Amino acid sequence: MILQKILGKNYKWWYVAKYYHKLETRYFWTNLFYFFGLSATIYINFLVWQVNKASFEVITNILVSGLFLTFTNSTIYWHIGKQVESGALSKRLIEPNSHFLVWLLTNIGWLPSTSFYYIFAIIPLFVSVNYIPSLSSILVILFLSVLGFLIRFLIGCMIGFSAFWSTKTYGQVVFYQSFLPLITGALIPYSYFPETLRNTLTTSPFGYIIYHPMQIYLGKYSIVEIVQTYVGGIAWCLARIVFKIGLKRNEAVGL
Repeated sequence: MILQKILGKNYKWWYVAKYYHKLETRYFWTNLFYFFGLSATIYINFLVWQVNKASFEVITNILVSGLFLTFTNSTIYWHIGKQVESGALSKRLIEPNSHFLVWLLTNIGWLPSTSFYYIFAIIPLFVSVNYIPSLSSILVILFLSVLGFLIRFLIGCMIGFSAFWSTKTYGQVVFYQSFLPLITGALIPYSYFPETLRNTLTTSPFGYIIYHPMQIYLGKYSIVEIVQTYVGGIAWCLARIVFKIGLKRNEAVGL
């Protein structure tokens, strides 16, 4: 195979992503209803903006924000949290592979399916305002979503690692999922936030999920600002630190 020749010894990682993609597609209807439920917030928010006669620019920005939220989707916290809770992580640790790489490819394997569910759920909103992004626009959004996806993945890792202390991650996950659309600007654009809160969020990891990619997409950033957007590594450092601290705690109690 051509792909096998290109990847060489790394070809095995393709099977990791492929396996989790197939696993995700086994539960089509369950997942569809689940993501329709998660999309309810987007629908309610859309209706609120329409009732208050928001401009077409604001409405389309909200819809494009929904696409950024879709293409950066990461629920790796469930996977990691269950491994910590069940003790399966102990087996994972003795494998001669990068743990973060395995989790990343697991998440990438899920992403096509989860993105499809979200897009399928919110298509009626785009149709209702007669706004259908072109293929080139979708490709640009996909490219700009890479940074946001990595940040959400790493935040998800940290939430999963919290099971080292709390045993389960259900509470943390619900808290995170409930506030994520708000603090990323998917529900309310940052321009409507108080200045102090806006400045805080734009410099936080959450600002790199939608706000900064959106500014690039709209052509509001210079080359220098685009480069500055893509050189952050705070979330990566924090994820690795939390992971190492959690491992030390497990070793301390003999797990």
